[in-house]
Amino acid sequence: MFKENIHMKKRYLVTAFILAGLQLCAAEQKVGVVNFENIFMETKLGKQEQASFETMRKQFTTLLEDTEKQARELNDKLQDKDTLDGLSPEAEQEMRGKFAQLSEEMNRYQQQYYQFMQQGQQKIMQTVFGGISQASEKLAAAKGYTMILNKHSCFYNAPALDVTSDMVKEMDKNYEDEAKKQAVAAPVAAPLEAKKQTAAAPKEETKKPAEAVIAKKEEAKKPADAVAAKETAKKEEAKKPAAPKAEEKKSAAEASKSR
Repeated sequence: MFKENIHMKKRYLVTAFILAGLQLCAAEQKVGVVNFENIFMETKLGKQEQASFETMRKQFTTLLEDTEKQARELNDKLQDKDTLDGLSPEAEQEMRGKFAQLSEEMNRYQQQYYQFMQQGQQKIMQTVFGGISQASEKLAAAKGYTMILNKHSCFYNAPALDVTSDMVKEMDKNYEDEAKKQAVAAPVAAPLEAKKQTAAAPKEETKKPAEAVIAKKEEAKKPADAVAAKETAKKEEAKKPAAPKAEEKKSAAEASKSR
């Protein structure tokens, strides 16, 4: 009995130390909780990402619908006996080829659409989470938070810990600052790009004189080639047996007459 009492006291002491340690840790920690859904819907960054995603989604949808409509119309004509009877074999073959091409395009667009939906949503999440991480560091440094959690990662959090509104303000501030930086960098980038193009232009111009020199060399070769051809012709002519002179021809003709 005495030993059991000693063990019970030890357990109480250990439990008391643990609770005291937890209370001490809790006192030293300043925790904030944010609602990701609200940040996604309310911040300028989240709205921009949603708008870009929706624009691309509509473009894909329109492309799919137009292709599907063309394929459906062609298929209806191919199923219509009167239409086929009025077509030549070549025209029917061309129509069937067009239908096969549209079907292939539609399958390709569908695959691209599904891929875009998956990758696009993932990109939005990564971008918004990146914005939250950046804002969390600034918010923690400004207000002394040691931890900022996503509300959906907690089973319970006291309403007093919610800092979603502060996070939205910080993220919007970062968004505006980044927009200003890009606005300032754009006019600077344009002259730099123009300088690059201007610097590249003389290189192209320097190529032209070089090409002209090459052309002159080719032209210079032509007279030399002509002279060489004439010399070759002379040599070939010299190799042939000499033709009889006119006097010899005349003597031969008179001799044949006297006979």
